[in-house]
Amino acid sequence: MSAHRAVMEDHLNRKLYDFESVHHINGIKTDNRIDNLEIWVKPQPAGIRKSDAIEWAKKILVAYDLLPKADLSSEVLRDAVESTIPTIRLESEDAHA
Repeated sequence: MSAHRAVMEDHLNRKLYDFESVHHINGIKTDNRIDNLEIWVKPQPAGIRKSDAIEWAKKILVAYDLLPKADLSSEVLRDAVESTIPTIRLESEDAHA
């Protein structure tokens, strides 16, 4: 395990999630002081389906206790999130519409 990951896990008193990475704020990879480290969340790849993006976002929110696990299947939450993500139509779809 990398030293910076160990320092962050020790600071958080938990293992890092699979979607987390540790970033050196000043860019010096050997400077592993906790005040020089921050957690970055690894983004999903380009071209993700809207439903997969919503599930990924819920995973992040639950991991950081920003959303209770009970709300994961909430239709209200799903509808609110989906309404904020625009539906993108391709030019070829417009031609066939």
